[in-house]
Amino acid sequence: MSKWTTLARKLLPILWITLVYLTVTLAEGKDPSPPSWTMAWLLFESRHVAAHTLAFSAEVWLVARAVGMRPDAARRDVAIALGLGVALGIGLEVLQAALRPTYVILDGLWDVLVDGIGAAVGWQIYRAGWRPDPRARP
Repeated sequence: MSKWTTLARKLLPILWITLVYLTVTLAEGKDPSPPSWTMAWLLFESRHVAAHTLAFSAEVWLVARAVGMRPDAARRDVAIALGLGVALGIGLEVLQAALRPTYVILDGLWDVLVDGIGAAVGWQIYRAGWRPDPRARP
């Protein structure tokens, strides 16, 4: 594997989470939540949950790939990867709290829970699709 390929693989998780944080910052206030328990709110929340799940599953997948985790990695290593996903989710909520004039903590806790689920999904997808690099030295 060339040094540029290795560098790109290691930079991708950083670039991805930067894009997520930047998108949240630029989109703040442009897509307010509709009134609760309406069809519009259910659709909004479905899209919101899908976006959080995708963002954090992709982040954990990219991190696992960048550090070369094996599917049979120690529980501690998996916990660190999942914890990183949750920590980045908490950071995103702190950013949103700083940007919003009113912030609902319960909504933020829900988002962090979804971020954690997304992180777990990302790990499972990585594990399911993991293949040893045939060019890697034993």
